[in-house]
Amino acid sequence: MIDWNGWQCLEIETAEYRLICPLEVGPRVLWFSRRGGPNHLRPNPGHFGLKGGTDYRSYGGHRLWIGPEDPKTTYTPENEPVRVENGSDSVRLESSVNSIGIKKEIELQWTDGLVTVRHRVENCSDKPIELAAWAVTVMAPGGQCIIPGEPSVPHPEGLLPNRRIILWPYSEMSDPRFTWGSRTVRLSQTDAESPVKFGSFVSRGVAAYTNFGETFVKLFEADLASSYPDMGCNFEAFTRHDMLEVETLGPLRTLTPGKSLEHVEKWMIFPEVPPIDDVKCEDWLLSKRTC
Repeated sequence: MIDWNGWQCLEIETAEYRLICPLEVGPRVLWFSRRGGPNHLRPNPGHFGLKGGTDYRSYGGHRLWIGPEDPKTTYTPENEPVRVENGSDSVRLESSVNSIGIKKEIELQWTDGLVTVRHRVENCSDKPIELAAWAVTVMAPGGQCIIPGEPSVPHPEGLLPNRRIILWPYSEMSDPRFTWGSRTVRLSQTDAESPVKFGSFVSRGVAAYTNFGETFVKLFEADLASSYPDMGCNFEAFTRHDMLEVETLGPLRTLTPGKSLEHVEKWMIFPEVPPIDDVKCEDWLLSKRTC
């Protein structure tokens, strides 16, 4: 354990990566980097060292939220200590049951250049709850988020739509932070004050964030047979002047009392950035799905 910005924290050092998780609030991951490299996450400095109380604090870094977004179910405080269970190559961080009867858990497992992040949500209430696990990763400023598009199908074979772009009411497609490529979609983090957010269904299950001359890659699931929140999004990105969020969502499920669900991501950092060329960039992204 280490003292870090006013909290007792668990420091994890694998052969490739360094992670820091607070023990007095959460569950959260506040640091993720290559060994000796910069932190790709952005913890919220305004929340350093705070704990306890009933105010919601995001704390920044990586968190497990409940979707669809709703003030009563999503913004429940996570200001109490977490229960920790250590394995030889894993750690599990478990919250207490919150005000709506939900218990959250983040399990980290590391092997061969990869960190698997398992998000678990358990219904500890006495009534069914419909929800989706929502993994939100707040990235350090100055980078760019990239997702692959959907496969192109020539006309007249491509008679039905296969691409989904969802915009929030405060977002404009003409926002210069967007780059709508033929094979990829990009969202850049800048010092622009106004927030912007978009979502999509990424059937290839990969997203990236480039920063510091490196690339954080997140792999996730895409279940074509399931319903997802926010008009069918399994991926969302939000940015403003100080950060960018790379978010993935699991399918909507109705959890009966005592039942749980799991949403899995796989994290990697590569010491390179993908090519600017749109086709080569898409190829680069898709090549990481086999890692």
